[in-house]
Amino acid sequence: KKEKSAVALSSTDGKILFQEAMASGGMENYFDLAQQHSSQGTNGNSLTCMAMVLNALGHDPKQTWKGLWRWTTPELLKSQSNNNNLDLDQGDV
Repeated sequence: KKEKSAVALSSTDGKILFQEAMASGGMENYFDLAQQHSSQGTNGNSLTCMAMVLNALGHDPKQTWKGLWRWTTPELLKSQSNNNNLDLDQGDV
């Protein structure tokens, strides 16, 4: 059986698939991730991705980011990895 090709979300078919998934309740997690999406991380894509997912899950880093906000950032993850002797280049994360 031939596998279907990926469909661009912005295409007509992609929009139809998105609407169908929304109607069936299958897109609830999309919004948690979409509002956290960041492609501007400076410490590597893996830390940016991990920060995005932790924030989408509502993880509390127990450290203040700005003002009263407690937010996971790639920089926070980098500092935590240094404190715990994790080698990010060797895949410890």
